[in-house]
This record gives sequence, structure tokens and C-alpha cells, in this order.
Amino acid sequence: MSSSNKFNKKFFAALHGVSVAKSFPDPTSPAQIKSYEFKSTEPPSYVVRLVFVLLAGSDLPSGQDKSAWAIPIDFDGSTWVVEDWRRYSWHLSGPVGRDKSAKLLAKKIRAAGSILNSFLQEYGREAFKSDEISLQNQFSRTRGLYEYFRDQVENPPLKPEPTMQGEIPEHTPEEHSVTQLFGSLMGKLFDEAYSGWASTAAVVVFFFAHLEVIMDSCFSLSPRKGLTFAAFRQLEWLERFKHLLPVNEPDVQAVYVAIDRVRKQYRNAFAHSTPIFFVTIPGAGLVPMDSEHLSEPRWEPPIAFTREKAIDVFKTLDDTIELFRSRPETKFGFRYAETDLPIHINQAHAQELIDLTADPIAFEAEMKTRMRIQDAIENMEL
Repeated sequence: MSSSNKFNKKFFAALHGVSVAKSFPDPTSPAQIKSYEFKSTEPPSYVVRLVFVLLAGSDLPSGQDKSAWAIPIDFDGSTWVVEDWRRYSWHLSGPVGRDKSAKLLAKKIRAAGSILNSFLQEYGREAFKSDEISLQNQFSRTRGLYEYFRDQVENPPLKPEPTMQGEIPEHTPEEHSVTQLFGSLMGKLFDEAYSGWASTAAVVVFFFAHLEVIMDSCFSLSPRKGLTFAAFRQLEWLERFKHLLPVNEPDVQAVYVAIDRVRKQYRNAFAHSTPIFFVTIPGAGLVPMDSEHLSEPRWEPPIAFTREKAIDVFKTLDDTIELFRSRPETKFGFRYAETDLPIHINQAHAQELIDLTADPIAFEAEMKTRMRIQDAIENMEL
């Protein structure tokens, strides 16, 4: 028996006794209606919708305000309504006094949803192998995190200057006041340096998360060169860079070398806790295997960190973004990433966009059209 037949048998067994009603309950009927499951996300709305699409053998009618779909169903001698709320959750309503039946019906819906979700997982794994997938686009989300921490470095919150007013006892010797003021100033300097050092590390980590999204989008609209998406993602980061851009050209190579240095010194070191290795030398104790790496940012004390170092790092990040934004090999992929629309690895879907890259004006017009449609969907206008 095929996996599809096994799924059908289990799925419809879970929904035994549940059928699609001929019509919705009459809203003018004096019979009282009660909401039994309100804004449930177990399972999420899209799974429940698919459950009833399979049961009905057709798409579902639209719901009321803020509801993408609704369906009347017959169960245990009564008509019930299952309805979406904002494409996120769902609720079940039916006759008053049928709590036991409502719980059993909700249990059946969840059981069918669980069976369907398992099937989707299996189906998705096979689709992934053949690149018949699309990706959630997290451009704005990763960009927001990156920009938040960068702003902490470039525009640190204003803090009051250290003051001795009210802090020094009336008869404290003058030299003690100077010592205390010096300690307060040094503490402030250390706090600012540590904050800048930590924020810069966060900036770089989130920048590379942001760049991953851009690179995935560029891959979707670039020549695949015989690689599946899974194979592309398994490449070392620098190999993916070289897959998308010609590093033999001077302007690309300059950015390639600079971003690789930042990647190793800030991203890899902090994200993976890259260690310094020591060996035991008789008479000397533990000695670092390699002194050349001891000057890297992760081993510097925070007080040694300077704003100039951060500015140098940020320039490399800006140069990298501008490279992907402007190069002919990646500019359409970058622009598509900016839209926050799903990134299509599926070749058929991607090809529709690739065909438009011959005419940048047409490409941009299509982006704006798709963004308007997406906004309408998210605002429950479609």
C-alpha cells in the first residue's frame, strides 16, 4: 500500500462521523449558538483548512470579517461551524448544551490535523530534495535585528556624566574624592567599551544571518550551475559567495577578503565560541599554540575595543551589501529579497521572475504588484 493510501485510510478514519453540511445554520433561527473552541492554534488554521478541503473535495467558502474561510459540518446529529480567524487560529461553534460532542469533534479535527501534518512533513522532505520548495523571506526581520544593535554602537544612549554631588561624606579627604571620581570615570569608560564591543559582535552575527537571506534569494534567481539548494547550503560560506559572484574580479575580491576577515574574527569566533588551544611546555606551563590570533577581537579585553574598530567593521558590512545590491549577478536577487515575498527555490516559480530580469522596469513593476497583493492578503482584503 502506498504512503498516500495509508494516509487516506488514517485521515478519513479520524474524521469518522464528520461530514460537510449542505448549508450554514440559519442565523435568524432562535436556537442558541455557543463558541466551544475559540482562537485555537492546535493545529494552526492553515492545517484545519486543508483538513476540510480534503473532506469537502473542494475549496472552502469565505468567512465573515477577519475570517478567510468557514465551513458548516454535520456531526452527532447537529450542524456545527468551523471558522478561521485572521488565517492564524480557528474556532468551533454549535448548539448550546453539546459540550461533550464539541470536545469529541475538536478531538477529531486535531487528530486529522496531526495525521495531515505528518504527511506534509514527509511530502516536504521529498520536495526539498528536488527543489520544489519556497522559503520564508526573513529579510526585514534579520535587517531589523542587525540595525538595532548597530544603532547601539553608532548612537549609544545618553548617560549622565559621573558626579560626586551627594556621594562624598562632608569630611572626606580631598584625595579620596579624586580617587573616587577617577574610579567612577574608569567604570563609565569600561561600561561604554564593553557595550560597544558586545554590540559590535551582535551586529556581525545578525548581519551574516541577514546576508544568508540575501544569498538564498540570489541563488533562486541565478544560474544553479548543477547545484540543488541543499547542495548550495552545504557549501562552505566562502564557496557560496564564489558561487554567486566572480571573486577573480578586483572589486569583488576586495570585498571577499575583507568580509572573510570579519567573518572569522567576529562571527565565527563569537557564534561558535572558537577556542584558543594551549599546549603544556615543561617549565612554562600552558602556552598558546599560535600567538598570531591573540590580537583578534575575541581575545582583546573589552576596554581595548575602540569605536574606530567598529567603524572599520561596519564599512566592510556596508561594502558587502552594496556589492550584492549593485552587481549584475545578484542585483535582482537582492531586490527580490527586499520585498519580503517568499523566496522560490522551485525552478518553475523562479523562472517566471528570471524571465523578467531582461527588463528591469518590468521586473520592478512585477515586484510592486506582488507586494500589493501580499499586503492585501495580510490585511484580509483578499
